[in-house]
Amino acid sequence: MRQLKITKSITNRGASHIIEHLKSKNFNLDEFIKKIADTELLIEREERFLLYVFQDFTPGMGARIPLNQVRNMSEEEHAAYIYETYEECLEINQIRWLNAHRVIAITKEYENSGKPIQELLLAAMQGVKNAAFAYTFSPKVSFGDFAAPIIRRHIELYLQTGESSFAELYKEYKEILDNAKQAYDDYRYPECKAAMYSVQHEKERVQLFANSKISRCHKEIRTAADYVEWRLVDAAAHLPDDYDERDKFIRTRSFKLQDALYYGECKDIVKSVTDGEWCICTVPDGTRVPVRELTDRDSMRETLEVLLEILEKTPARRILKFDDWRAENCI
Repeated sequence: MRQLKITKSITNRGASHIIEHLKSKNFNLDEFIKKIADTELLIEREERFLLYVFQDFTPGMGARIPLNQVRNMSEEEHAAYIYETYEECLEINQIRWLNAHRVIAITKEYENSGKPIQELLLAAMQGVKNAAFAYTFSPKVSFGDFAAPIIRRHIELYLQTGESSFAELYKEYKEILDNAKQAYDDYRYPECKAAMYSVQHEKERVQLFANSKISRCHKEIRTAADYVEWRLVDAAAHLPDDYDERDKFIRTRSFKLQDALYYGECKDIVKSVTDGEWCICTVPDGTRVPVRELTDRDSMRETLEVLLEILEKTPARRILKFDDWRAENCI
């Protein structure tokens, strides 16, 4: 999905599994606190990187069971598999160790609740994982500060219900991450398509305009114009605040139309804000000729070539990494 795809392992290297310690029948808080200090020294990667890799993770990559078995799972089995895969992965385990002192401090606020601190810690650690799903990488808010209210929410829900599975909370916070990933895909999609579009072969274009339906030729011109306009907006140093409410101009070299609708010189292509149609501007009077009304195939291909010249010369749009994009957009 995203710009950087990291192959993850779900086996813990160095840092033992924190949940196993918290579930131990012989759990001792003082020994656990000492274990935190020892384990922190084994974790070499920074917390931000661990969070980024955790959010970038796609369950199934590096799976312990064959992918064909994963595909054949029922919906319920698949959901459980994804949950367990996230639960056991290396990064969330290390993130929990790095935040364990804070988790203990928050949990001690509830030590008079009547519940054993071991159970409260287990509930709180689910809050750490769910906070890792939702964290927006804001430079103004550390992960620990971001996670604190989520950790308290998990503890308080456990005190209210006595349940520690938190299925609904997991679903809620996982959905936040899924929505962020989808929004990031939507953000990246036009540039990815523009980059692929700009390298298409001339022979393919010749065949398309010679043999395809007229409506398909119209669509090809609109698509190219959309990609050019997408890149030009990003390349512009200054744009008016009401840019999205104005007609969108693509400045082109002069070219000719030999269409029944218009025969003569043209220059520039514009998208009307009123109906969203791309039009070709005539020279010198600037009359707008809608692309949807063109019928001459050679003229339409010439229009596309003019747009492709601009697309090839315009720098690719800068695409932020997922964590930087999420921080910038607070998603």
